[in-house]
Amino acid sequence: MKKNIFFTLHRLFLFLSLAYIGAAVVLFIIFGPIKTEIFGQRISFTSFINPIRISLGLFILSFIIWVLGTGKGRSAFTGLLKKGWLILQTGGLTAKDRICWIDTLRALAILLMVFAHTNHAEADIEGVVIYIYSFHIPLFFFVSGFTFYPERYRGPKEFITRKISTLLIPYFFFSFLGYGLFLITDYPHLSFSSFCDSLFKIVYADTDLLSFAYDSPLWFLPCLFLVEMEFYFISFLKKGSQIGVIIFLVVLGFVFGPRFRYVPWTAAASCVALLFYWFGFFLKDKIPTLNNPSKRILIAFGFIISAVFCYLNGPVSMAIDGYGNPFYFLLSALGGIIYVTLLITYTRPNRILTTLGMNTIIIFGLHGALLFFVIPKGEALINLTVLYSIIPLTKVVWLNPVIIILNNFFISLLLTLVQIGIIFLLIPLFNTYLYFFLGRKKPT
Repeated sequence: MKKNIFFTLHRLFLFLSLAYIGAAVVLFIIFGPIKTEIFGQRISFTSFINPIRISLGLFILSFIIWVLGTGKGRSAFTGLLKKGWLILQTGGLTAKDRICWIDTLRALAILLMVFAHTNHAEADIEGVVIYIYSFHIPLFFFVSGFTFYPERYRGPKEFITRKISTLLIPYFFFSFLGYGLFLITDYPHLSFSSFCDSLFKIVYADTDLLSFAYDSPLWFLPCLFLVEMEFYFISFLKKGSQIGVIIFLVVLGFVFGPRFRYVPWTAAASCVALLFYWFGFFLKDKIPTLNNPSKRILIAFGFIISAVFCYLNGPVSMAIDGYGNPFYFLLSALGGIIYVTLLITYTRPNRILTTLGMNTIIIFGLHGALLFFVIPKGEALINLTVLYSIIPLTKVVWLNPVIIILNNFFISLLLTLVQIGIIFLLIPLFNTYLYFFLGRKKPT
């Protein structure tokens, strides 16, 4: 009897959740924002009671009743926890035939991206962020080229289908997920025209336009899709012709990218990124054969080149086609790629870093929402001013600016680890139940 009562309550709240949001959407489309009077006060329906929040609350209540009150719910939830633990141990994907240090390299690149985006005091640690931006996105394109094997695909049709499932489907899934958060926060101000405009921005996939939905980091996925398409068909050419076409497209990207900003899918940046993708493809058979003395020389040389030309060039961002001096940009990016990649080859496999490296697509998808939605809410609840003085100022005046920089660096690092920790706990859920939207097969 108890089971039936809980099951009935679960169904009731689930029905109310769906009915409430459905009725709200219909009324909103037909009548617009509904207003009424309560105790003589003119109240807007959309600001006084947000249907999305109410519906979400009813749905969560229905889920809790289902888990706590029914045997089927408890077994399903227990199964999720068991699968989640297994996936946390394996990274969500099979590790067979994977190069462990490549996953570590991906993890480092994604950690640098999250830290740079989470920069809490740009004026104080600007130099660190500028240096990260000089090579961290080119590093992603390099890794993608390093792991590209055209012989794995039986033809263009299989290749295109595979890339649509692994890049475009995740892009649209996470974009609409972020847009859902946007609706929850800005629902009272939403009009039908702005709703249609937002859908256009998602399809257009420009980084500036995507910032409305907390998903600006996702620009990388459609851009990488274009790079993969370009390089795949270029790979059918002779080597000499390949280099010629790549150089032509890179020059094209440098010339037209800054002049024509809002190009769909950041297509101009994809032309420039093609060089880094090719660089990874070119070096994938050469890096494993390097001896230690050669690695050490290249690490030192790469670091010097990246630091010097980053300093000479200043701030850059591939997302907005901002390269400064193209020659300096290429040298600083390639230098950073070389020394970071070779340093990572010395590392031992680490389960956490391997998991992050195997699931960078999830971090790309959730990082924007956490950065622009969850973290500000948390900062509003928790006073971070205490952390600014974690290292107290001294009477030595010249030392205080250094202490301020270290304190701000600590806050940015802390917020980065909070985001990564939250996403790390969500990885099992995505790999177990949302694998299709990640372009993956059902886990066994």
